[in-house]
Amino acid sequence: MATDTIERSHWHSARWLLLLLVAIPLLPEIFIWAAGALAGLMGCEPGQKPVCLIGSLAVSNVIEGGLSAAGVLSPTWNHYFNLAVAGWLVVCLVVLLRGWRRMTSRLLLGLAVALFLAVLPNLGPLFAIRLVADASVCKPESTGCLLFGGEVRNAYGALEKANLAVFNGDALPVVGIFLVFAAFVVVSGAVSTRRAVKP
Repeated sequence: MATDTIERSHWHSARWLLLLLVAIPLLPEIFIWAAGALAGLMGCEPGQKPVCLIGSLAVSNVIEGGLSAAGVLSPTWNHYFNLAVAGWLVVCLVVLLRGWRRMTSRLLLGLAVALFLAVLPNLGPLFAIRLVADASVCKPESTGCLLFGGEVRNAYGALEKANLAVFNGDALPVVGIFLVFAAFVVVSGAVSTRRAVKP
């Protein structure tokens, strides 16, 4: 009985940890939205010419930093970011194995997490920019956006990434990791079932 209670506690802990791990990659987008919302509360507008400041920080610089954290980087650093996303997926899948025992649950949740991490680097920065500015302020064909009185150079990169196919070369590590994970879950599930029915 005590063993069952401890095991259930481990399952619940792993499930909460997985939820936290999935939420953390959204922090840059939340950070950008919060900066834009706070600037709005201070009376600033996305298309204004004077620089909007939160304390001593320019809102445009805060947004620029948030976009960098969201993966809008130079091509060289973008490869490292994609490797970091792949590593993050591995951690998520290991925690998932600790929190769920059924094969179907593991496969479906693993697929959902993999798709989320494959899509987020491409579409997350776009949504972050669109949360604070519409197309009249930040145009896709521009080389940057004048947001809250300062130029946000990474804004164009955010819009450009969103035009890429979701499953482009950047997402291949994520897809590969999920396929390995799915094969492991299916094989281990088949072995467990065979052991269970074996006299």
